[in-house]
Amino acid sequence: MFSDGIIARAVDEVFAQGVPYFSSAGNRPAVQGYFSNYRNVPNGTGLTAAAGNTALAGTNINLSRVPPQLYAGGFQDFDPDAAQDVAQTVDIGSSATFAFQWDDPYDVNPVVVGDPFVSGTGTVPPAGMFDFTFSGNTDQRVQIDVFGSGSTPNFDAIVQVIAPDSTSVVTQDTGNGETLLFFLPQTGTYTVRVTEFTSGGTPGPGGQVDYSVATATGTPLISTDFNLLAFRADGSFIGATGEDNINTNRPTETPRITAVAAAGPGATSAQIQIVIARRNVPPATPQPASVVRYVTFTSGTVREYFSYTDTPVTFGHNSARGANGVAAYPFYPPFIPEGFTSPGFGYFAFDNDNNRLPQPEIRLKPDMAAMDGGNTTFFGGDAAQDPDTFPNFFGTSAAAPTAAAIGALVLEANGGPDSVTSTQLRTMLQRSAFLHDLDPYFARGQGRAAGDRVTITASADPNTSPNAFDFNIFGVSYVGRSSLTQLVFNPSGSEATSGNTTEPVVTTAGFTARPGLTFDNRAPTIGSGPFAVGSTRGVSAGDIMGILSNPAAPPAVAASQFYTLTVNVTAGMLTGGEGFNFGIDRDEVDAFGPANAVGGNSADLLGANIRIPEGSLAPGGMTFSGTLENGRTFSGTFRNRIGAGYSVLDGFGFVNAENAVAQPIP
Repeated sequence: MFSDGIIARAVDEVFAQGVPYFSSAGNRPAVQGYFSNYRNVPNGTGLTAAAGNTALAGTNINLSRVPPQLYAGGFQDFDPDAAQDVAQTVDIGSSATFAFQWDDPYDVNPVVVGDPFVSGTGTVPPAGMFDFTFSGNTDQRVQIDVFGSGSTPNFDAIVQVIAPDSTSVVTQDTGNGETLLFFLPQTGTYTVRVTEFTSGGTPGPGGQVDYSVATATGTPLISTDFNLLAFRADGSFIGATGEDNINTNRPTETPRITAVAAAGPGATSAQIQIVIARRNVPPATPQPASVVRYVTFTSGTVREYFSYTDTPVTFGHNSARGANGVAAYPFYPPFIPEGFTSPGFGYFAFDNDNNRLPQPEIRLKPDMAAMDGGNTTFFGGDAAQDPDTFPNFFGTSAAAPTAAAIGALVLEANGGPDSVTSTQLRTMLQRSAFLHDLDPYFARGQGRAAGDRVTITASADPNTSPNAFDFNIFGVSYVGRSSLTQLVFNPSGSEATSGNTTEPVVTTAGFTARPGLTFDNRAPTIGSGPFAVGSTRGVSAGDIMGILSNPAAPPAVAASQFYTLTVNVTAGMLTGGEGFNFGIDRDEVDAFGPANAVGGNSADLLGANIRIPEGSLAPGGMTFSGTLENGRTFSGTFRNRIGAGYSVLDGFGFVNAENAVAQPIP
């Protein structure tokens, strides 16, 4: 993101020569990323909020172990509203790698490296370090290589470069060997410290490394040095990459944070706090970086200041102008995109010569969606949803070749290779797509009683996390002269009026699944947990109560899963212009598979959806009713915005192969 890399440029070159290119949109949902304008909070005085540092207000962050130069230029304010919060909570598994970047130009021009002026071999002892030195001048660009040798060719080195004034220039750990490329910030003697990466806190055996230092070509491009700082849940400092980005000439950092470092020996998961800090205050010209983003790898789910769709996570060559980025749908109902498929858009701030564009280029990525989970003869595991025992291959990497295969059928139908240009083929596939939900992971309903209006929204993706901790999935707002006293979701208590409209389905596998959703009051480890009030506007959480009724039929658990949710509000407490949010687990009445009463988290299941491959509308949605203090009542149904066009989740929709081969060439 921010600029096209070398592979993306190569994709554009083959596209221009008439070769269609298909690539996976990615397998990370929006809640595994963060994207925002940079909102600076200047650093205050003191190391904690209690000590008077106003930048840290409302947090428990303790800066006592953080090198001050890492945050001298201020902090990112994660709260987009009037409040301030410089810390963001993130859940991680055993480890999480953050690909953190910002909109400074990335130099993709080839680097010419001279002959080494320092080289040698050294030994890193167990739980120890090996140092070597070299001399250089300010703004001299150097390349340092450190690789395992001798009996330890796969030695996993951590390499730190220490400047003449004893500050850290860069620390890097990307794998078994390390290549560091950067500009020297000072004239003098530098120390390169090599240690061994260890897992779980157990010292490694050490090993032998070969090293070299050489002069390299390059032009400084970076305006702003950001750092991603990691803190424990109690506010104590874990660590930071602390790379001197102006001198490394890279607007990116990739810190790896482990659960052991965050929560102690033996920990396999942890909750951490992320702080985005700025080392410098950049000059006003040329335009400094103003947008920050990160994507987590291996694990990492954002718990606050996140969006289910408005965080662009898709990245890389799938977002090239000439690429067809492909999102994924499973081959079985309820016919909504996979919960892991990465949303767009593409945000590009620079041209291929690293000139900042007058306005960022927004690319409509991904381009389309296709089926994943197809059979293979050797890869993946068998899915219960089909009648055979062949392995099934899931992921957007499986959907991309499906879309490409349909593209090949289009070429064949029109006379073979070169009968359709790359641009024409993309258009034909997009025009063939089924109607789809244009506001994914979102549903809305409205009820009216004379001049009063109650609006209910729902926003959630299909994944258990972050649904498990999101108490703002449902939003309720009231406009009128009375007060809202009761809401009832699915008041009739029937499957037909509880959503998940694309079922029932009978397939060749012999599975039949009933329609509808249930509400589940079990602990958060099962799903998103029992009824809980989130943010409120003019009403107290203590005046709001959720009650479940109408136990669902098997395979649901009758003591825990119910068709009807009633939300009572104390009379007179929620008046015009006020509202509240809440969360509760939703499960499919009888998930297709069969898989019992599970799933159901996506807000899209509350409204109507499209049947695939029929392409017909499965109408309806979860109904609701309500009562005002003045005795008036209202009712409504959750709706999705079904239509043709682009959405950030699945592009222009699920490609219809039969329709695609019949499309006229545009």
